[in-house]
Amino acid sequence: MKISEQTVRAALDPIVDGETLSPWDKQRIVRTAEMFSRRPPVYWPKRLATVAATVVLTLVCATGVLAATGLSDQLGMLSRQTLAFLKPVNEQCEDAGLRVEVIAAMNDGDTAIAYIGLEDLTGQNRLDATTQATDCNLEDPAWFAQVDNVYYKDDGSVVLRVIGQDGRSELSGSKVTFSLDNVLSGGQCSYGVDTGYTVADVLAQNASPLLNVGAQIDSYDLMASMESRLYRQLESGSFQTLKVMDGVRLVDDRASWATLRNAGVVDGVLHILIEPDADRWYNTLSFGLADENGELLDVASGVVYLGQRYKVGRMPMAEYSQYQEHVLELPQGYDPEQLHILCDISTYETCISGRWDVTFTLQENENVITAGCDMDMRPWRLTRVELSPVGVSMTGSGSMLENSLTPNVELRLTNGQWIREFSGSTGMYSLDETGSEIVLLKYLFDEPLDPETVAEIRINGVSVWTR
Repeated sequence: MKISEQTVRAALDPIVDGETLSPWDKQRIVRTAEMFSRRPPVYWPKRLATVAATVVLTLVCATGVLAATGLSDQLGMLSRQTLAFLKPVNEQCEDAGLRVEVIAAMNDGDTAIAYIGLEDLTGQNRLDATTQATDCNLEDPAWFAQVDNVYYKDDGSVVLRVIGQDGRSELSGSKVTFSLDNVLSGGQCSYGVDTGYTVADVLAQNASPLLNVGAQIDSYDLMASMESRLYRQLESGSFQTLKVMDGVRLVDDRASWATLRNAGVVDGVLHILIEPDADRWYNTLSFGLADENGELLDVASGVVYLGQRYKVGRMPMAEYSQYQEHVLELPQGYDPEQLHILCDISTYETCISGRWDVTFTLQENENVITAGCDMDMRPWRLTRVELSPVGVSMTGSGSMLENSLTPNVELRLTNGQWIREFSGSTGMYSLDETGSEIVLLKYLFDEPLDPETVAEIRINGVSVWTR
């Protein structure tokens, strides 16, 4: 079945019949399904020493009461199976009229999952179902922290799930600190907005864009493989940025906080230079290409950060540049008149700034199944598999390329059932003491799984462990 917004919504209707989902929840579910249907791209944030790839997780939430003391009351939206694996924490702090509490956590050695409660103490109802925590971190700045799964409660409080990963150290039993600087609410997301322009329009209006030859690039985010034209340009230093020109406010009211400074095609790559308002650093724009039928094209893309840099909060990722140059590699063989430029727009009405730090201790890791193997993933090699209540970890060595094999994990349970689908995946790359590349892939469960119920682990059809 072809995955599109229509087919996803059609599949969801009978599942959530009788349940009320906010437009925000529906958009997140549809977007997640669309993203997960495509081959996960390699994510190369230039600012990080440890590179984190794709994280896609979605849960539909119920309600509970944050002020209660038991996990079943505080996290009533979770199943009993999940609650059984969580360890109570109940550490909290307050600032800017907002209470932040680490309610519970679990870990499997390289991945920690914490459930964070947010409660507005001012009575202003500043939290809602769109609440997001930005500039948050778990202990070490080299960790990759992902925040997702907003559970909006009847009492106006919110529960977030935070995932932290570090492929280089053992997390079990360690003391960690959850830090947070900004909380957003009043969010509105618009996906696949047609800008009304095609690539041909850009070429017609700016056939010879003015360039900054040899411009200094501080950082960039790239959704592409190492074989893409974009990756080669950025890594080789041959990438050329657009000159900042007199701009115009973007026509769409949803993005009126951003100014278009230039646009053009350079060496087969579409460049769109944007200047967001400094006081709206938390709003985001991203661009994509669609064909004449409105189908989103899977192309290499990224954002290059230029100009003056603004620091927001304390986190390493909380740096925002004056200009964002969005780049999309044009597919070969397409008529520019048939390449429509789309954009995704995310805006927030409220930003609560403060300083929240909660320190707690992760419990010792338990119930882990480990298996050695030697599988050729072309060209990297998979050498180790671990299964924990959190998910399946796969470790190997070498470089993962766009045409490399992707591990297909199948779990046979003791009751004869099979698990072949996972709620999300992550990937990390690092270097060991000798400078060799280490690959760590993780497939996460949407609910914790008791390893005692697993009878067999298969990777790409090959049994690597049996009970």
